[in-house]
Amino acid sequence: MSIEKVERGVYEVECDDCGEGDAFNADDWQDLMSQMKDDGWTKKKVDDEWEHYCPACSGNDDDSDDDEEGDE
Repeated sequence: MSIEKVERGVYEVECDDCGEGDAFNADDWQDLMSQMKDDGWTKKKVDDEWEHYCPACSGNDDDSDDDEEGDE
């Protein structure tokens, strides 16, 4: 899993490619997704699982999908 809720309002995110991590203070899942996108993180569904990529690994991948739902 590349996203972990460590405490109320705090999420740790790890890149599924390079393993680089970042922490976000977010009110809820949608807020987290918005902040990650604003910071250059992308996500892609691979074999029915969402993978998350840091800005350095994201490049210009147009296959990213903004339809992720649920709480990982």
